[in-house]
Amino acid sequence: MTIDKLIGWLLAKKTKAAIVAAAQALTADKRPIRPQGSQKEFDRELKRHLKDLGNYLVKNQRREAMATALALVITDAEFTIAEIRRVGLFRASRYAYQGSLVGHIATAILQIRPLLTLHPDRFAYLESVQALTRLAPNVRKLHDDLADFLRLRKDEVIKTILVLVNNVFYFGWVHHPQIDSEEPQHYSAEDFSEAASLVLSMYREMFKLTAETCNLVDEKLIKTTDLPYYRLLVVAAKINKFREAEATIDNLPYQAVLSGTSVTVSSIDPDIEKSVRLGYIQSQFQLLKRLKMLEELDAPVSIKEFVNQGCRTGTLEQVVTIVDKPIKRLTLRLPTAPQIFGLFSTHQRFRDEIENLLVLDVDNFDNKETTPTYKISDRISSEDIFKMQRYFRFLSCIYQKRLEGFTDPDRLLLTYRSTVLIMPRDEIVNQLNLIFHDYEKTKELIDYLTLGENRTFVDLQYTPIIVIGDHVVIAPHLVAASNLVRNIVTANKLRTDLVAGTIDPMQKAVADALAEAGFKVEVEAKIRISGKEVETDIVAWRDDTLFLFECKNAYLPCNAHEMRNSFEHIEKAGHQLTLRNTTFQAIANQKALFKKLGWNVQPTTAIHTGIVIANRVFHGAKMSGHPVRHAHEFINVVLRGYIGIGDEQISFWKGPTFQTSDLVSYLNGQTVIVDQISSLEPVTQKYLFGPRSLEILTYVLRPEKLDEKIRASRTDIGGDALI
Repeated sequence: MTIDKLIGWLLAKKTKAAIVAAAQALTADKRPIRPQGSQKEFDRELKRHLKDLGNYLVKNQRREAMATALALVITDAEFTIAEIRRVGLFRASRYAYQGSLVGHIATAILQIRPLLTLHPDRFAYLESVQALTRLAPNVRKLHDDLADFLRLRKDEVIKTILVLVNNVFYFGWVHHPQIDSEEPQHYSAEDFSEAASLVLSMYREMFKLTAETCNLVDEKLIKTTDLPYYRLLVVAAKINKFREAEATIDNLPYQAVLSGTSVTVSSIDPDIEKSVRLGYIQSQFQLLKRLKMLEELDAPVSIKEFVNQGCRTGTLEQVVTIVDKPIKRLTLRLPTAPQIFGLFSTHQRFRDEIENLLVLDVDNFDNKETTPTYKISDRISSEDIFKMQRYFRFLSCIYQKRLEGFTDPDRLLLTYRSTVLIMPRDEIVNQLNLIFHDYEKTKELIDYLTLGENRTFVDLQYTPIIVIGDHVVIAPHLVAASNLVRNIVTANKLRTDLVAGTIDPMQKAVADALAEAGFKVEVEAKIRISGKEVETDIVAWRDDTLFLFECKNAYLPCNAHEMRNSFEHIEKAGHQLTLRNTTFQAIANQKALFKKLGWNVQPTTAIHTGIVIANRVFHGAKMSGHPVRHAHEFINVVLRGYIGIGDEQISFWKGPTFQTSDLVSYLNGQTVIVDQISSLEPVTQKYLFGPRSLEILTYVLRPEKLDEKIRASRTDIGGDALI
C-alpha cells in the first residue's frame, strides 16, 4: 500500500476514533515500506505529505490531519517526528494557540505506539506536545487580551512601547529573576525587547503599518502611570516563555510534563540544562571580569560622559530645541558639517565601543590584538557597526540630557513624544553615509538592520530599523545597546568566526596550547582507511596516551533556535568521535596514522576524546559519551592549571607541573568541572496563565558553594597548590 492509499483508507473511516482504531488494527503487510532504492525520492514524498499535514492543521481539517499524521508515522516514524520537530509543526502557537487538534494527534500516535519503531525520546516529545497543548488555551486568553489592547489603542501603542523599551536600555534596567514573574522586574531588558517584538509582530498581523502608526503616544494613560504598558510587556513576555518552551522541546532533548494544573519543562538529562546554565554563567562572569579590569585602566570617556561634558558650554539648547507644532516636543538640529560627523567616523574609540569589544572578546581566540577589528562581510567590519551605534547612542544621550532640564509632567510627555526617532528612509541613508562616505557600505549595513514588510520574523535587537511607509522608526538606545555584530552575523548566516583567514582561531589556540604543554599535535589530521578518508580536527599524543578532539566554533546562542544549531554541531561531533575512537582502537590504524604524521611513537590502548567548543554553552555535558569542554578552560587546564577565588589562584593540577593525567582527569569530569556542575542548584521559574502555570526547571550557581568545594579539593593537591 502506498502512503496516498493508506491516507485514503484511513479517511474512509467516519470518525477520528475510527481512524485511530483502524490504524491500530493495521497489519504489517498493509503498511507502506521504505524502498531500498530511491531514498531521496521517498523522502520528498514524505515531505510533501508533511506539507499537506501543515495545511490541514492551519485550516483545522481535523480528520484529514489525523489520517495524514498517522499514515506518515506508520510509514516512517523516525523521519516524520524528526521533520515535525525541525519545522515546529506541532507548536500550538502556529495555530493561534488552538492546540486541541495537535494534542489529539499526539495522543493518537501514542495510542499506536506498538506499531512504531521510535527512540524513547521521541515518545517523550509527543507526551510533551500533549502537555503544552493543555496549556495553550490559557495562553490564547492572554494573547486575545493583548490583541484587544492593541485594537483599543491602535494609533498610540507602538510608539509608546518603543519609548518604554528605549528607556529600559538607556537607564540600565536591573532585573531580579528570583521575584514573582507577574512583576516587571522579573524580566530582563532583553526579555522586554523580545516582548515588544511580539507586540509589533501581532500589530503587523492585525493592521497595516502606516505613516500614522507612530505619530502618537498614549498620553492620556501615561500622564497617570505607565504601569499598564509594563504590564502589557509582562503579558507578552509570558507568551514568549510559552513559545520558547515549544521551541525548546522541538529543538533540544527537553520534555514537558503535565501535573495537575502545571506544566514543567526540564531537560531529560539534568546535566544538559546544567551545562547550558553553567555556560551562560561563565560567559557573564568573564564579561564582568573584563569590565572590572577596564575600570582599573585609564579608559576613554563614554558617549554619555562626552555629551555631559559638551553640554556644559550651553550649546545643548541650540542643538535640541523645543517646537510647539503640531505638538510640543523636542527636535534635533544636528549640523551635517564634517567636524560634527567626524565624531562618528573617527577611529578613536569611546568607552562604549571598548565594552562592546570586551563582549566579543569573551569568545575570542585571536590574541594578536588587544582591541581587534572583526570582519563581517566584504564591506563591513565590527568597527563600522560600532561607529553606527556611536551615532545612535549620541542622539539618544543628547535627547536624554536635554530632558534633564524639565520636570514632570513636561519631562514625561517630552520623553514619550521625542526620544524615538522617525525620519524619511532616504534621510537615514544620507545621515549614516556622512559617517562612512561609502553609499554601498551604508546601504548594506542598513539593509541588515531593517525590518521591512518582507521580513516575517520580528526581533528588534536584530532588525531595529522599522519601516513604516516612506519613513523609518528607530529606538536609538535599543540600537546602541544591542550586540549587533553577533546578531548581524547570526541572522544573515555570515561567517561565524568573524576573523579573516581560513584557519579556525579557536582550534589553532587549542592546538598551540597542547604543543606548548609538550604534546605532539596535528590539526585537521587526515588519513585514508579502508577506502574512506578519516579526518579529525586535532590529534594529540603525550605519555603513551592518544587524544582525539573535534572543535566547534559558534557564537553564544541567544534563543532556542540558535541553541539547536549549537546542539546539532556538538551532537554531530559526538557521532564523529565515536567513529574516530572505534577506528583508532585498531592497532594497525594507529600505526598508519602515526606513520603519516611522522610520529615515532607506539600504538596505545589509552585513547581519550573530547568536543572543544568556543561559546561555553553545553560546557560540562556529554555527547554520545564524549565530554564537551570550553576552549578557554581547556587551555587553562594544560597551560596554567589554576582557578581564581578572590585574590587567590588555586591550582587543580596533581603536582607542581602539568601532567598528562591532569588532562585525562579533566576530560573524565573530575577536578574543576565536577566542582562547577555540582555547585549548581535547581530553581523553578513559574509563569501563570490563568488557573494553569508553566514551570521551567533550571539551575543557579552558588558561588560560595563552588568556592568551598574548590578549597576542599585543594587538600588533595599538596602544599604547592597556591600559585
